[in-house]
Amino acid sequence: MQKFNTPQTIGELDKIITSQSDAKKSTGIMGYIFWGLAIPPISTIWSIYAANKKGLLHLLIPTMTIVYTILFALFSVSIIYSPKSFSDVSAVKFATKVQIPSVPSWIVVSTILLTIFGILGGWYLRGLAKQQGYLSKTMMAILLIILGLQFFIEFRELAFISSAINQSVGDIYQGL
Repeated sequence: MQKFNTPQTIGELDKIITSQSDAKKSTGIMGYIFWGLAIPPISTIWSIYAANKKGLLHLLIPTMTIVYTILFALFSVSIIYSPKSFSDVSAVKFATKVQIPSVPSWIVVSTILLTIFGILGGWYLRGLAKQQGYLSKTMMAILLIILGLQFFIEFRELAFISSAINQSVGDIYQGL
């Protein structure tokens, strides 16, 4: 005859239910992260909304902050070093001296600070959210502000690269 391991107290039953719901929640977050990266920031907002409806927002926001911060750092490094590459290529192609402006220091400093705050804050608050099962609205708002600032800096970096290309190339096609 088989003996089944049944919970003897209400506390044991609560532990079983909590562990099963935590397992479901942790597997569902990566889908939100993936779809949040599809067309940021539109898909990011949709991903946050959908996770909020499922009760996963306290786990999604710190994880999303970590992932976006890593991608933000890689993007920023490539943007900061791209004017030098562009000047090397365009100097050979156009046979003229190319003037590339330097990257504004506020972009570099804000990139470094947002990367540090995003990774450390996301890592710490992710562990806190897993341990407690919730995250305060203030902490989630701080992480969302970090994400918003990262989107803003990325936009400014793209604007800088656009102006650097326009300044260095100038009017190649005069008369058009």
